[in-house]
Amino acid sequence: MNYSSLLSNVADFLNRQDLTAVIPTFVELAEANFNRTLRTRSMVKRATADIDGQFTALPDDWLEAINVQITTNRVWPLQALSPELADELRGGSSGVVKNYVIVGESIEMIPPPDADSQASIEMIYYGRIPALSSTNQTNWLIQSSPDLYLHGALIQAAPYLRDDERLATWGSLYARSLADLQDAESRAMYSGSTLVSRVSRPYN
Repeated sequence: MNYSSLLSNVADFLNRQDLTAVIPTFVELAEANFNRTLRTRSMVKRATADIDGQFTALPDDWLEAINVQITTNRVWPLQALSPELADELRGGSSGVVKNYVIVGESIEMIPPPDADSQASIEMIYYGRIPALSSTNQTNWLIQSSPDLYLHGALIQAAPYLRDDERLATWGSLYARSLADLQDAESRAMYSGSTLVSRVSRPYN
C-alpha cells in the first residue's frame, strides 16, 4: 500500500466516493494520532548540535527526548528539568552545562555555557513519522502496518459518518492493529536475550 492506494481503499471501505476531497484530512488526523501514541524503534533519531549559548533549536521532527548528552572532550548525560525547577535554577551564573529543559522549539541549557566556551550535544529522540502525501507516497509505517493506516483513517471519518454502525468495528480493528505493532516492537527489542531483574538480598 502507498498513499494513493490508501486514499482509494478508504473511499472504498466508506463506500463514499463523494468524500475523496476530505479523505486526505482523515489520513492527516490519523498520523497526528500515531505521533501522539506510537513510540517505536523506527521513530528513534539521532541529531548533534554545537551550543555556544543558552538556547539551541530542536530538530524539525522532534517529538520526545530519550537522551541528551554533552559530547565535547568527554561524554556526560544531561538531566531533564521540569519547567518549574528550571525557573528556580535559571538566572544563575554560566558554567558547565548539567541540565536542560524544552522551551517551545528549542532546548535550553542550564546553566548556560561559559561565554568563551563551546560544546557539542547529542540528542537521541523520538522523531515524527514522515507524513504521507502525493509527493511522499510511502514511509516505514505504511510499509510495516498498512492495516493501522487504513483503520486509523477510517475512524477519523466519524464526524461525516456519525451513527454508522461500522465505526465500532473499525475502532476495534484499529486498537488491535496498534496493539499488534506495539507487541511486535517489544518482542524485537527483547528477543534473543534473557531479561535481568534485580533480586533483593538480605544484609549480612
